[in-house]
Amino acid sequence: MPSKEIDINQKKNVLPKPEDIQLIICDVDGTLLGPDHKPHPRNLRALKYLRENYPQLPFVLATGRQRTSVGNIREALGLHVFPCVHLNGCVVYDKGEIVACAALKNSLAIDIIDKLKDIQTCALFGYDEDYVYQIKQESDKKQHGIKFLRLCGETVKDDANEMLPQLKGPKDIFNKMVVFDDDTNGLEEAKKRLAGIPSDEVALTQALPQTFEIIPPNDNKGVALKNILSKIYPSISLENVLAFGDGANDVCMFELAGYSVAIRSGMPVALKAAKAISDVSSAEGAVGEVLERIYNIPPDFN
Repeated sequence: MPSKEIDINQKKNVLPKPEDIQLIICDVDGTLLGPDHKPHPRNLRALKYLRENYPQLPFVLATGRQRTSVGNIREALGLHVFPCVHLNGCVVYDKGEIVACAALKNSLAIDIIDKLKDIQTCALFGYDEDYVYQIKQESDKKQHGIKFLRLCGETVKDDANEMLPQLKGPKDIFNKMVVFDDDTNGLEEAKKRLAGIPSDEVALTQALPQTFEIIPPNDNKGVALKNILSKIYPSISLENVLAFGDGANDVCMFELAGYSVAIRSGMPVALKAAKAISDVSSAEGAVGEVLERIYNIPPDFN
């Protein structure tokens, strides 16, 4: 796509100086992790350099996943001492404690289930703070959705029967819901059926081609970023934040952060919204490549 290439060429060198960055917030899948759902060695090396040379610089993970599914990543990179954003901003943790949390209304979750129940190719999942529950599987029963989420490290229960009765109770159960479909026509049909729900009740966001997420309307990664600054780092301003991402759900961070980098292999909407674009894809360690340029990481550092 010519326009995409022009954007990449124009934006690839628009990066901040180290002294201008007081907090880094980074998407996980497709950004920090490659297509194999593992952090590239180049990213590991750059994060090690930051932790050794800038130990007080917060590096915040911001992901659609639950906290439990990125524990190994957080520990391996030494990021457990910093806040983290999960379920696309619905839950924010600091040192393992929840500091902000939002959920879909139970009545809304019931309505969503009803609207999508007869789209045969779709799978539907509900997320609470600890688990993923399969509410509806694809009609071919091949469970592509469950396999994909488990590959991403999610803890998925393949039967939501234990949770669904709780939707009639007083406590809102699901922080978010996810629609999965390998068939883009099925995803578009699902979006069409949900279009009638008022925007003050729900928001749809998309990070990957085969899924979209249903979240509370006033909660996303951008709102979570503002919560982190106001509640945990009040001396840091948005203009001193560097955000990394690759998907439509990262644009809200890009719109707030003083500096933003889209991953070269990311969605066009992310490439367009970011101030800078990495030289390489997530499969080649894009986050590490950008941090090498910003912090002038020595080639022989390991």
